[in-house]
Amino acid sequence: MAITPGASFPHGTRSRYAKGCRCEACRMANTEYIKTRRKTGARNECGRSVDASSSREYLNVLSEMGIGRASVHKVCGVNERSLWEIAANRKARIQRSTEDRILSIKPNDAISGGAFVDAYTARRQIKALLAKGFTKSELAERLKRFEDRLRILEGDKVRASSALRINRLYRLLMDEGERNEFMYDAA
Repeated sequence: MAITPGASFPHGTRSRYAKGCRCEACRMANTEYIKTRRKTGARNECGRSVDASSSREYLNVLSEMGIGRASVHKVCGVNERSLWEIAANRKARIQRSTEDRILSIKPNDAISGGAFVDAYTARRQIKALLAKGFTKSELAERLKRFEDRLRILEGDKVRASSALRINRLYRLLMDEGERNEFMYDAA
């Protein structure tokens, strides 16, 4: 029994023609594809490939923020190898859809827990909690830290996972404090 070329694609499509089918419907589909390609490809209006420089620059910006290829891949779905080739200037042109996916990444969506972020906000939140009367030991315990002091007060950078935990604790304790103050004011 003979297997028809490109049997997984329907007749009348370029895909089936590319797989070897030469029926009239598939030949016509291929002819239309070539005509469209000639008409639009010369002016690069077909939307297929674009210069990769803007994506490369954006990947470098994300890298400087501590956002690596694995995090970018998780957010936009572009293959890590392709991301490396773009960033390393091994690809001069990329698909427009790839560029769109890379440029649509928001840094906050792609930061992994191990990335380092600016410690300013976290440090400010810890200082506000200390001003409310919490001790460093108590805050360290609530943050599930083993040391009795908080190193966050010393550095310029903090892991994103630590900043997130500090932010949650800050919101929790400040909400409790405001509710308690409100309750005391009402009495």
